[in-house]
Amino acid sequence: EVSSETSIADTLKLLSEKNFTSVPVYDDDWKIYTGIVNTVDLLTHLAFALGEHSDKITAEQLKAQTDLSVPVSDLLTAEEGKSDASVVCFDATERLASILAPFSRGTHRVLVRQPGDKTIKSSYTLLSQTDLIRYFHKHLDQLAGVKLLNSPLSATGLTDPKYKKVCTVETSKNALHAFRKMTVNGVTALAVVDHHGAITETIT
Repeated sequence: EVSSETSIADTLKLLSEKNFTSVPVYDDDWKIYTGIVNTVDLLTHLAFALGEHSDKITAEQLKAQTDLSVPVSDLLTAEEGKSDASVVCFDATERLASILAPFSRGTHRVLVRQPGDKTIKSSYTLLSQTDLIRYFHKHLDQLAGVKLLNSPLSATGLTDPKYKKVCTVETSKNALHAFRKMTVNGVTALAVVDHHGAITETIT
């Protein structure tokens, strides 16, 4: 976790050193978690820090014009619409199925309160969508009887092109352009295409 007063620079450093993709933000004055910041939030801040500046900007210019000393809590207050700006909490005694509702509405991570004093930070653990998928995969033998799991992908509607359009970025564009496009389109990954329109890789 990081304090609400931790700078964006120090938060980036922590995520890099620990190989994390997100971290809860804790307010020491109110003794509560105020949000969860992830790599997408930080990249969005960097991508749009220069407004409508050219995509041709250099790394040195970006560093010079981006204030990374501001507290990470500013990302929470500036982005009220983002999925993890406010923390969703569950008690450890609640049913697993109850977590599916917020996940289905776009929340990517929730905090789970362990029994004990709710003001103690160690009483909380972070649970992500990925954690849930890993758990289901590990216990597939217990889900074997669930009819939906045996359905072909085409029957679920999850891959319908009408609702699942692929966002792309050309190989000639730089990372700054890609991050901006991801934010504008509300996606966390882009297909990278060459000048023939063929997909060469993905960026997430």
